[in-house]
Amino acid sequence: MAQDYDKIIKENIENLILPIANNLLNLGIEEQNLEEIPDDLQYTIERKPDFLKKVNTLGKSQSYILHIEFQTSDESANMLYRMLFYTAMLMRAYKTDVKQYVIYIGKKKKPNMPVELQTENISFRYNLLTFSQIPYQHFLEAETPEEWILTILANFQDQDADYIVEKIISKIKYSNNETLDKQRYVKQLEVLSQLRGLQHLIIKKITTMAFEYDIKKDLRFIEGVSYGEELGLKRGEERSIIATVLKMLKEKVLDKATIASIFNIKLDYVELLAQAISDKSAREKVVKDLLVREIFNEQEIQELFEG
Repeated sequence: MAQDYDKIIKENIENLILPIANNLLNLGIEEQNLEEIPDDLQYTIERKPDFLKKVNTLGKSQSYILHIEFQTSDESANMLYRMLFYTAMLMRAYKTDVKQYVIYIGKKKKPNMPVELQTENISFRYNLLTFSQIPYQHFLEAETPEEWILTILANFQDQDADYIVEKIISKIKYSNNETLDKQRYVKQLEVLSQLRGLQHLIIKKITTMAFEYDIKKDLRFIEGVSYGEELGLKRGEERSIIATVLKMLKEKVLDKATIASIFNIKLDYVELLAQAISDKSAREKVVKDLLVREIFNEQEIQELFEG
């Protein structure tokens, strides 16, 4: 799943960098001051930097390397040393200052990643920005779709998620930009929403707002999200069967193979439902399928798993 988030960042970073650099990091960068530099350093590193460019200001003596990393996980043990390593390599290669920012887009309100290292011989720090602390208006009131979809990762303040999701989708749906690939940004929004557990709400809003986006044509859906249809359940029987199977699994009435035999459904599906009771990733797959095919509504699904 992390690769899905990385892919979105890589697709959008060129359009996002100036708004992030100037509106969030207060760097005052103009596009003509950005210079491409290789991100493939001449040393073995665990991964390429997410964003790396040279910023030419008033003179070469005031230029610096801008390095930004986007993080979905709280790498409390490794991030400080990873950033220190990048700094050392970049300063060695370009003989100039390096400004580093880690932008955390994960679920924690306050990540535990240390940002400073002080030893007898080393004094080092990088800057950490947490998206969940940024007011949602900052992105929702911006001008580009790359920024709009980041609203889902921001601080909703006193607004409920239903309101925020509807506003984001409306911005995309009613955009006056005739060349805007609306399907692309809704798909990206649906992926990012998983970081906040709001994927089900995105699917619901796409449907109720009659958005011209057929989620059943989504590659990830085609590759295996529609588990109910593929693993042996008949649509008319699903509601009662799923409710009963989940109840039996939670109460450990019978083993999975016996349950599958009783209801004449595939063992794979019973195992998936059992896994979905405690495993978030499995539950998201089941929930997405049931919502898209309108077997249960959002409230009913919540009651199935929590009741």
